[in-house]
Amino acid sequence: MNWPVLKDKKWWISFLFTLLLSITAILLAAFENEYWVLPLILSISVSAIGIKRATTLTYKTGSKHVRSVEL
Repeated sequence: MNWPVLKDKKWWISFLFTLLLSITAILLAAFENEYWVLPLILSISVSAIGIKRATTLTYKTGSKHVRSVEL
């Protein structure tokens, strides 16, 4: 992580939303509700979007400590 990622409000919103959805899924599963899968899948999706944004911000700023990876 680097400073541009930590300053980004959209990344923080996705991080907090992922955390909230994960806690919701755990609580729903603990109370044996059948709909715990939905918050879990949404949490994984929002997390993936947040990771993609963080990666974009990291490479956009031209950080010296990040090596480029060819896929």
